[in-house]
Amino acid sequence: MHPHLTSEQMERLLHDPAARAAVPHLQVCQPCMQELDQLSQIFADLRTASTEMAMGHHRLAILSSSGHSLSRWAYAFAAVVALAVAIVPVALHHNHAVTGQAKQPLPHVQQTISDDALLNSIQSDLSASVPAAMEPLAATSGQTNSNLSNKD
Repeated sequence: MHPHLTSEQMERLLHDPAARAAVPHLQVCQPCMQELDQLSQIFADLRTASTEMAMGHHRLAILSSSGHSLSRWAYAFAAVVALAVAIVPVALHHNHAVTGQAKQPLPHVQQTISDDALLNSIQSDLSASVPAAMEPLAATSGQTNSNLSNKD
């Protein structure tokens, strides 16, 4: 009894069908011959199926590419419209602001502060125990208290 063909030997015979005649075991062993024929048929079916599937995908790709061109144009048009909607109000507002500023004279000329006055202002801010921004609002707090007492 001869040992059956290994999977490596079967693989070599599948890739090189001309080598089948050189293997005497295939002529003697019916199970190895049937297995090799079955594997050959499976690979042939896979080759045919993959070719047919590729042709089907190619046809679908051709059909779907024409549909994409319309949607690309639609997206491009929508992008242009959105850009125009965003830019036009800014441009119109900018033109009005520039012309409005050119027509109106400045309401007052800024007064120049002398160095001594500026230095005195800084010195008084630094010497204060509580910064001016944190001082309580006396006039507002008095009105609030009187409003609260009137409601009672």
